[in-house]
Amino acid sequence: MKRFRFKLQAVLDHRLRIEKAKKQAFAQAVGLVNQKQHQLEQIYGLLRQERAALAGKTTGLLDIDELLAHRRYVGSLELRLSHLHSELHKRQQLLDQRRQALLEASRDRKVLERLKDRRHEEYQLEMRRAEQREQDEIALSRTGEASR
Repeated sequence: MKRFRFKLQAVLDHRLRIEKAKKQAFAQAVGLVNQKQHQLEQIYGLLRQERAALAGKTTGLLDIDELLAHRRYVGSLELRLSHLHSELHKRQQLLDQRRQALLEASRDRKVLERLKDRRHEEYQLEMRRAEQREQDEIALSRTGEASR
């Protein structure tokens, strides 16, 4: 009995490699988004600390130079937040593009895998039929010999 051979195996292997590359690209994009979100959280934390520090000083006398330094620092943090939000938006768009590419690669692979499964089932059915024909021929030849 000959073994099952899927004629499009090379194409399926290629699609598997493409899907693996798309998964890696997607994972990289997830990492980039997570990195920017972490940076945003850090900046928000610094802003909270700075505002809390200033609020703690409002009970006493405020030094104008210290207040101006605080405003410059908070302004620079807010500017950094603005830039981080913009970068995060770009990275989220990249993530969405890579997610879509991964989904398409997965669909392409699954189509071929389903075809391979159907072809394998057809092959198994044909092999069972051939085996049954062979057994029928053996049985017929035995009944022919027995009737002589």
